[in-house]
Amino acid sequence: YVTFGTIWPLTGPIAAMGGWMDAGADLAIEEINTKWNAPLGGIIVNGQRYYLKRAHYDDAGDPAKSPVGFRKLVEQYDPPFIIGPLGTPQSWAVSPVSLELKQLFEAFSASDKTRRLGNPYLFQSRHPANYLGAQMAEAAFAKGWKKYAIIADVSEAYASWAQVFQDRMAQLGGTLIGKEVVDTKTTTDYRSIMTRFNADKPDVIVLLAYEEPNATMVLHAREVGYKGFFFGNDNFTQTAIGIAGAKNVAGSLVDAWPTNYYVDHPEEPGAAAVQYLYGLYKSKYPGKPWHNLVPTTWNDTLLFARAMEVAGSVTDDLKIRRAMDQAARDIRSRST
Repeated sequence: YVTFGTIWPLTGPIAAMGGWMDAGADLAIEEINTKWNAPLGGIIVNGQRYYLKRAHYDDAGDPAKSPVGFRKLVEQYDPPFIIGPLGTPQSWAVSPVSLELKQLFEAFSASDKTRRLGNPYLFQSRHPANYLGAQMAEAAFAKGWKKYAIIADVSEAYASWAQVFQDRMAQLGGTLIGKEVVDTKTTTDYRSIMTRFNADKPDVIVLLAYEEPNATMVLHAREVGYKGFFFGNDNFTQTAIGIAGAKNVAGSLVDAWPTNYYVDHPEEPGAAAVQYLYGLYKSKYPGKPWHNLVPTTWNDTLLFARAMEVAGSVTDDLKIRRAMDQAARDIRSRST
């Protein structure tokens, strides 16, 4: 067996996200161990067959706990790679430890600054969130939503996302009537913020946070009398909509990941791989809503597995890192 590590929250304010990551990783392990390199499954490295299993550390989404868990995983299991932690502050906290221990890890960070840390042991597969801000602004402006407010999580990824949206709206001629950057892990009441926003009658309120905070923001905006629209980020999913109520978000826009779009549009080119995973997911977790972290973690687990095959090693972190590009091409050809 090859034991790799995972770090993400299964307790704390964003525990639901960790649950989706669990599902994606476990489905990928099952896929690799039973369906790769038929008929026996597993990965083949230098003629030897290996099966995958994982050791997990729950950091509760706390950047102070992520490095502790990282060290424990390395000391106890000497994993070829670690997937996680989830979040920009958590990834930044782990980065110097990974350099010290020479441990390859996947940074689940949507910050553009993460890839600039200069850490050869850091792998970042999520696209930086600020790259989405301009397109979201253009979409809002095209809808006629020129008077807007923004509320974003304090994380650097979300704060920079909000700034890029604001900058592009200014170029287009939009009017900012209010902006708040808050720690959504500790803030639970958004009524006063929404009251200030609503006083200037915005066309749209842009929500850049996690599922539960996004939903709470919607509910509190409606409570104080806001009648306009919302523009949700990629965490404005069925979970958030289910909490807020479909009527409360009718007519709003959502920046949806392609993996979410393809679930509802199986006829689109490129949807087959998502539909395959979606079928596995709904079969194993029939009562659980879908989230883009399921295919993200699934894909990353497959990617690391294939990279070990390409690298010809289950121990050399940098060889595995260098094999990622070829592994990504191989995974893409498998899924088409």
